Amino acid sequence: MRLYASLDKFILDNNVCTYMKPHDYIICLVSYLSLCVFIVRTFSMCMIWLRGGSRSPELPLITPAPLARYVAELLTLLRLLKVNGWIWVGEWLFHASLLFIFMRHLRYVLAPIPETVFNLQSFGIFAGYVSLFAIFYILLLKVVIMKDAYKNPYNLFLLATLTIITTTGILMRLRHTVDTMRVKYFVLGLVTFEPQPLPLDPFFLTHYITSLILLCFIPSHIFAAPLTIADAIRRERDLRRLLHEER
Repeated sequence: MRLYASLDKFILDNNVCTYMKPHDYIICLVSYLSLCVFIVRTFSMCMIWLRGGSRSPELPLITPAPLARYVAELLTLLRLLKVNGWIWVGEWLFHASLLFIFMRHLRYVLAPIPETVFNLQSFGIFAGYVSLFAIFYILLLKVVIMKDAYKNPYNLFLLATLTIITTTGILMRLRHTVDTMRVKYFVLGLVTFEPQPLPLDPFFLTHYITSLILLCFIPSHIFAAPLTIADAIRRERDLRRLLHEER
């Protein structure tokens, strides 16, 4: 498994045009800027945890929780299940499907494609349908059934963005064939810092640009989830110890 150090061999093998137009440079620049925004937001959240954790009641400094329980709660979203079982179904399906979708999209980044990634392609396709179902399920619960609790426009914005990304991805698979070789060529160019022409396909452009928008606006609580779970486990352990001492 490796990344191409240079795209020269890839270009020769696939006979791809390398002429860059102004809009190609703009999209490449926006791609890098979106990634920078994501990295800066993640780094900022980490600094908040490290600097304010010991002083802020909302972000307390934590000690390591038992590994097995921590991993189990993180993978199963157990605390969400205890709060709202109906929402948990959609959230767990969506987050689980994201893993396989991510593995499927690795074929655009890696060359040659590892056998493990290749074998998971079918699961990634199925996960795309599952994720769309999960999004509509969550949208139905939050907007129609539980509308009083979820009037935040930001939640609707995220769900709408995810719907566009997932729908265009499925349409490119079922109805609208995209030149995947040109897509891979473009993505490999970004990864190796050798920008290459953007595939001028409306479905791909919508899919890709909407993904960049989502990258910039991913909720910060996603970054805090592992710490939140670990801290909750620590608090429960301390509470049990305190109750035991009082007895």
